[in-house]
Amino acid sequence: MNLLDCEVDPGPLEFASARLAWRLHLYCDRVACRVRRRARLSLEQFAGAARDVERRW
Repeated sequence: MNLLDCEVDPGPLEFASARLAWRLHLYCDRVACRVRRRARLSLEQFAGAARDVERRW
């Protein structure tokens, strides 16, 4: 998985990889950078899953 190339979608990311990708591409264009988009989507999914777990308690 190459997290440095903005033009290639890295595919599904684990939490640690999503955080790393987000930090590496923090200043990239949010529309053009595929890695930043994928990282954002992954982090949103992890946050949603965490909220679901909290609701069950």
